[in-house]
Amino acid sequence: MRQLEKVYLLKQTPLFMQVKGDHLMALARFMEERYTQPQEVIVQKGDDGETLYLVAAGRFQVSNKEQVLAQLGTGSLFGELAALVPEKRTATVSSLDEGLLLSLSHDAVQSLILLQPEIALDIIEYLVRRIRENPYQMYTKTILAQLPTRP
Repeated sequence: MRQLEKVYLLKQTPLFMQVKGDHLMALARFMEERYTQPQEVIVQKGDDGETLYLVAAGRFQVSNKEQVLAQLGTGSLFGELAALVPEKRTATVSSLDEGLLLSLSHDAVQSLILLQPEIALDIIEYLVRRIRENPYQMYTKTILAQLPTRP
């Protein structure tokens, strides 16, 4: 994938749409390509995570055990929280067909924030919008996390 194609895709995502063009070019250089096969597990719930993924092509499924939480297509992001603060993955993401992901590590995100500190405000705004769009899910997740699990 060419750098300009990466920049265009980044510019379409809510997390990066406010980032300046020259910084998007730098960001695109940080991004690594990962081609996927059908049914390939990209991230597994409970694994350590520190990478953000941007879907460049293909369809992906987000699940929690047997429950499908979402289906993602071109332009969708996942793992953005782990790229900001490395932690255990909260869901499993698998490819539904052949695909292409662009990945961005925690270190690359930190470098970008140091290069362009105002992106931190854009990231905060994006995360607040996400929480506001689905506060019930955030509340439910917090309550469920406090319940004891069955052996």
